[in-house]
Amino acid sequence: MAKVLVVEDIAYTRDGMCDILCSLGHYVDAATDGADADVFLKLFKYDLVVTDIMMPHKNGFELVKDIRKNTPSTKILVISGGGNFYNQDICDAISDVASDKSIQKPFSKREFISSVNDLITEGD
Repeated sequence: MAKVLVVEDIAYTRDGMCDILCSLGHYVDAATDGADADVFLKLFKYDLVVTDIMMPHKNGFELVKDIRKNTPSTKILVISGGGNFYNQDICDAISDVASDKSIQKPFSKREFISSVNDLITEGD
């Protein structure tokens, strides 16, 4: 079982990911954006952070950068629906961040579980 932080501003997406992770036996916390995630990251150590990119207050790019600086051993799964970020395609920009893995929205339950399992078993 892993300790996982899910960071997603869209409630039904966040709740869905949390439900899947809990059903797999993981301990899960949820944050609504990067600023909210900062509070959790100061209080707890996580094996995995699952984060969206486009969020209010503090985006996923900033969050990933801070995680890499403060807790580099934490695995990071980036999820995104695409779009543009400062005139750069999100998909291209994701490849520039130091995430361990990324998947595009919409993703299947199978793809999400596979990505999570890949990252969690990497640390074993």
